[in-house]
Amino acid sequence: MKGDSMIYPLFSGLLFFLSSVAISGETDESMQSILGGFEGTTEIETIDVGAIHKGQSPIDYSLLFDLSTSYKYDQEKSGPEFSDYSGFNRAKIRLFPEIKSKLGKTWQAKINANFFVDAIYQIRGRKNYTKETLDAYETESDLWEAYIQGAVTSNLDLKLGRQIVLWGKSDGVRVVDVLNPLDKRELGMVDIADLRIPLTMAKLDYYFGQWQLSALAIPELSFGKLPSYGSEFYPVAQPLPNEELPEKNVENFEYASALNGRFNGWDLSFHAATYYDDNFHFAADPTRKPTLKHSRITMLGSAINYVIGNSVLKAELATKQGFQYFSTPSDKYSRIDSTIGIDISGFNNTLITVELADEYTLNYDSRLSNLPDQREEHEVVLFTRISMDFLREKLNLSGVSARYGIDRMDGGFSRIQLSYELFDTTTFTLGSVVYQSGNKQLFQSISDNDRVFAQLTLII
Repeated sequence: MKGDSMIYPLFSGLLFFLSSVAISGETDESMQSILGGFEGTTEIETIDVGAIHKGQSPIDYSLLFDLSTSYKYDQEKSGPEFSDYSGFNRAKIRLFPEIKSKLGKTWQAKINANFFVDAIYQIRGRKNYTKETLDAYETESDLWEAYIQGAVTSNLDLKLGRQIVLWGKSDGVRVVDVLNPLDKRELGMVDIADLRIPLTMAKLDYYFGQWQLSALAIPELSFGKLPSYGSEFYPVAQPLPNEELPEKNVENFEYASALNGRFNGWDLSFHAATYYDDNFHFAADPTRKPTLKHSRITMLGSAINYVIGNSVLKAELATKQGFQYFSTPSDKYSRIDSTIGIDISGFNNTLITVELADEYTLNYDSRLSNLPDQREEHEVVLFTRISMDFLREKLNLSGVSARYGIDRMDGGFSRIQLSYELFDTTTFTLGSVVYQSGNKQLFQSISDNDRVFAQLTLII
């Protein structure tokens, strides 16, 4: 691709050199670190930044501050319906304050918030952007997590409030992980694990033996954040119709349950949920003005991890019913979603992840291949990632790639970034994202969004 010729030779040489350094090290990653998770640093911090201020006080506090910029080096589309995003297109300042407090011996509370302002729109002229773009990208102030958590009895815990619930074993794709919506405004800039949006939930966890049984009720009906009309990641030239949200009542609550077992060298989980699809479709009534609606989905699934030597094999499988699409708004579809993958840590301070996922529509209709759905009977994605630590884990190099389609010709993206811990509380990150065009209109529309980016993060 056009962006590849400039970026890949530079970074592939760097990756090869650093891989050689990593492989020549003395110690391997432990299985405990593998099973501890693969999600990395989040765009909206979910790490315990309050731990910086641990002390005698029952209240821990922190403030995360970061400054980020990006430079888009491809030629931007021209035309009256598009803004110019070439050159420097971000000057973003973000604050993420957090407070944690102990409430007696067995209870605690946590609250944090996300604030940002991107000055690039003032610098380049707000009149050059659509109202929808300014609303979505210029400023934001969100209550993030806000919950209380503690023990009701010796084997029963309660967590109540806005929270993120992680389901499944996969790193780059979602099969059973359906509860929290995603921030999709900038595809490929960060991993799925970094994009979950908290929801208000009541979560009960009952522990018995090696098992954990969870039950959840989710009254907050909130959907993912999508690229806005006129933004550089918006795929078409027309604004979307109005969106009709489900009424806020008990009938429309989302419900879920999970059973998790952890054993020596492997773990197994079962999941069930009834929830609203994050994607939307046209309302089926042809007499109405075009309106976007969300389908109610029922999901049953399972996930497993199994340790073999320095590797972890993982798989997820789920049946989902109730999908509706633009091309056939009166019909409902069932899917079998699955993924298989492996995490390899046989080299010093290096983790390699490969995952192959498939969304198989059981009662497929060929009309779904038309715009705007462009869905095939099998929607396949190949996700790969390599992460390497150096200089006593002060320097991290990571590369991510996602390719879509059975033949990997639908489109995709690649991201590579280098992060260095300048001080205990300060990190600098430099990276690049390259987009590949393909059969899907989405990737055709964003194929010229290649960029380099930089970010300075400070925890106070």
